Amino acid sequence: MLKGEPKEHQATGCKFVLESRGSIVGDAPGLGKTLIGIMAIHEIKAFPALVVCPNTLKQNWKEEI
Repeated sequence: MLKGEPKEHQATGCKFVLESRGSIVGDAPGLGKTLIGIMAIHEIKAFPALVVCPNTLKQNWKEEI
């Protein structure tokens, strides 16, 4: 599914999201929040999924998925 291996902080973030089941990933820009979300959605097989993001990030989500 993923093009490459997630960085350690992304894997940790995904694990946190999966364990907390109600968190908001509020990392600084550029740290891979999109990938964390994609990994979590894939892990729990939450399809279809609704992604709420600014219009400027829709292309980024499309490319990463």
